[in-house]
Amino acid sequence: MLAHTSTPCAPHTRTAAPFTTRVSGARSHRRIVASVASAPVSTSSSSVGPRSLDEALELSSQFNKGFSTSLYTENSYWIEEVEGKIPEGLRGTLLRNGPGLFEVGSTKVPQPFDGDGMVCAVSFDGSGRAHFSNAYVRTEGFVAERRAGRQLYRSAFNRALPEPGSGGVVEVLGFRFANPLDIKIKDTANTNVLRWGGKTLALYERGMPWSLSSPDLATLGQDTLGNTVHGKYVGAHLRLVQDPAQGDRLVTFSFNEVNGMDGEMVLYEYDTAFNLLHKTKAVLPGAAFGFFHDIAVTPHYYLALENPITLDAWRMITQSTTGKASIVECLQFDATKKVKLHLIPRPGSGAPEGVKTIEIPTAPFFTFHHSNAYEVGGSGSRPDYLVLDSVSSDTVDFANNVDNVGANYYGQPRCRNELRRLVVDLRGPQPAFVRHFSIQPRACEFPVVPASVSTRAHTHTYIAACGKVGGDFFGPLQGIAKISTPPTNGVTAPFDPSAVTSQFWQHGGGVFPSEVAFVPRSPAGQGAEDDGWLMSVLFDAKATRSKIVILDAQDLNRGPVATLHLPHHVPQGLHGMWTPDYLGPSPGAPSKPARDIRQGGDSKVYAGLPVAHSQEGQAAVPAAPCMATMCARGEVGWARECGWAVRL
Repeated sequence: MLAHTSTPCAPHTRTAAPFTTRVSGARSHRRIVASVASAPVSTSSSSVGPRSLDEALELSSQFNKGFSTSLYTENSYWIEEVEGKIPEGLRGTLLRNGPGLFEVGSTKVPQPFDGDGMVCAVSFDGSGRAHFSNAYVRTEGFVAERRAGRQLYRSAFNRALPEPGSGGVVEVLGFRFANPLDIKIKDTANTNVLRWGGKTLALYERGMPWSLSSPDLATLGQDTLGNTVHGKYVGAHLRLVQDPAQGDRLVTFSFNEVNGMDGEMVLYEYDTAFNLLHKTKAVLPGAAFGFFHDIAVTPHYYLALENPITLDAWRMITQSTTGKASIVECLQFDATKKVKLHLIPRPGSGAPEGVKTIEIPTAPFFTFHHSNAYEVGGSGSRPDYLVLDSVSSDTVDFANNVDNVGANYYGQPRCRNELRRLVVDLRGPQPAFVRHFSIQPRACEFPVVPASVSTRAHTHTYIAACGKVGGDFFGPLQGIAKISTPPTNGVTAPFDPSAVTSQFWQHGGGVFPSEVAFVPRSPAGQGAEDDGWLMSVLFDAKATRSKIVILDAQDLNRGPVATLHLPHHVPQGLHGMWTPDYLGPSPGAPSKPARDIRQGGDSKVYAGLPVAHSQEGQAAVPAAPCMATMCARGEVGWARECGWAVRL
């Protein structure tokens, strides 16, 4: 989530490798790189992370700007300002999705996970040119609220209730009340974006995918995936599996509460043409509120990690209904519960039938995202060990948002998300827990491994991270880390911290990364695991601008291979991917003027509203709340571009 979390760790020591400051190009951007041998707590004054809790909090205020500053324009242009050189022959598209609007009418959205989804595409044409485009997903909620100019829906993380008559809200004696049985929330389509089978899909936790066109990213409508989805939702997290023998696969899932307190997970495997290959249903007893945000996959199993979460029904009835608690705040981390790992056999893998559930005997922890899962040893359908690498913390508080995260978060090591490894022994009649440990006590989030090693043993994890390692406080995600350790470390023998190495790069100067995407340099399976580039959209909090950075995945210490500067900012965003498909316009296509979503001209939003303010010889625009009269300013070309030009 926005606040990034962790565990208290036993003290370690290390000798901090020296870091260097590089100045490159006329813009003189400060870039800090560091190499760390072993995994361990750093209290060295040469640390590239925050040196005090006060410094961490100052960084946090800058970091939060990227999750609270709306982008009101939709853009489509060729990127002109490039520092360095785009890798020769690079062709494909970096796709990103995340919240882009942080208010609805006059209502602020302090928890960014409720912001309306905005998809970005950075398309590389293979000749050294790059094209940027972004557009909001025209969901039902986005369209309705833009037309009304006010909040109409309840949201998952924010407490504010819409006006009476909206979202199950009524008003009695001047007080607003929400129906506790009506917990329909707005589908913001803001969590992830997928390119698969010729489709570009915007994804959300509790909704169906939204199909987008290329190159303009226009919303085509919801996609039912050929009516293959069980229930009303499909998850926003997925796994892309490269399998030379059986063909590449997309693995995704849906989760629904059934039988009161049970959970039903449905897993889907699609081929590259989006044909459904397998659909697997598994009922998980007592797991209705297990917060299954992500899944992992191995050759034989789907892995579902059940978090120790309990529903506070009393709070749901007394506080959620009156706007004193959000819906998600009624889910509480329960320190008396144990984490459970569910192993669900993949069809055709030969794994023993039936769901296997392992209760993790350690202190409870919370996990949003998995890095990768793989199997070690054994033969045929019976591997010896199963390994799951994830980003986890010792607790979670769903009340955290950009307004209240402070020392209560960054000054608590148990809130720090760390890269951890969970090992399970599969040799006996029942799976058995082996160990769970921190690979490196560095605050981090959004782990990524190359698709070529998904479901298989990996050495390297790329992740947005804090520069500080260990200690009794931490800071926000300042840079990009490459954390490396042998896939057998901690599996058949105790974990060896000295077998962990890491590289860390940060831009510095109040510039923060988003999730990285790994871009392979060579065709799948033909190069080293780390043979490729990393891409990330950086947010400059001081300039309120963004840039796309390209790094050498093998050596972050080289600094950027290329930096593509945008003339505007892009909110930090959540998830995305690299696709080898070029989704940009034709090489000769011109850049287009920016379109301000506050100024009408949007047929998806304003269709059916009366046309107003037209003058002879000028464009007519629809009458709508909060819409400037562009025709009065003579912006005929802009209006015609959006399909609203009407000659009288």
